[in-house]
Amino acid sequence: MVVHFYEVRNCTFEGYKGDPVLFAPADTDDDTLMKRGFRRNKEGRWFRPVNMAEYNFISYSAQFGDVTINDANAGYIMNFNAASPYNQKYYGDNTANVLCFVSIGLMASAVPATLLATVLVGGAFFIAAIILMIIVRVKYPYSQFGKVLCIVYIVLSILVILLTIAVMVLIAIICNQMMNDCESCCHSIPG
Repeated sequence: MVVHFYEVRNCTFEGYKGDPVLFAPADTDDDTLMKRGFRRNKEGRWFRPVNMAEYNFISYSAQFGDVTINDANAGYIMNFNAASPYNQKYYGDNTANVLCFVSIGLMASAVPATLLATVLVGGAFFIAAIILMIIVRVKYPYSQFGKVLCIVYIVLSILVILLTIAVMVLIAIICNQMMNDCESCCHSIPG
């Protein structure tokens, strides 16, 4: 498919390393390409990554022939909201779901590992689960499973912190009461 990107005419719309890009023709001036956000790959070809709005516009407009992107339609492109498979890559990625399930498994294993082994082993499982959740949120920001898992982990972390504080306060109260009881016992001993 041919895309005319401002003054860079006759670009080809292709996939490069799993992402949609525009490849510039070989005879285009380097300064013009750099001004329009193109960069050179290892093979020496100039390419420009395409954002979601541009991808949607190009995919929709391709059915009518060559696609032109210029100042006249730049504002329209940024507000173009057609459904596209480009978005589906981020919404339904199985890798994100697998990482979320592994994270849940690690989190569920943290408590038994702490009880059966040591706090270090349970802590390692807990940290690994959190790291996997962070990877999912960074690499797959549109994953609904990742968003929900992040919220659940935050709520669980807050509950654990509050429970820990409550237990520490309870232990302090019990220790204080035991010290007071001990002092009262010591005063009643003759001598």
